[in-house]
Amino acid sequence: MIQIASICILTGLITQKADLEGQLKEMEERLMDEEDANADLETAKRKMDGEINDLRQDVEDLEQSLSKVR
Repeated sequence: MIQIASICILTGLITQKADLEGQLKEMEERLMDEEDANADLETAKRKMDGEINDLRQDVEDLEQSLSKVR
């Protein structure tokens, strides 16, 4: 009787372990996806920062041109 109970407990633990390993794999995949998305966002941010700096320089140049005309 004790052996049957031990086998049932062991079987339950093995099932739980397999479930947890599956959840861990899913979480690792999600983490990789989120890291990829983060890298993409960082790249887009750097690009936008560059464009903003270019636009600021254009505005400064236009302001200087206007001040020379006045």
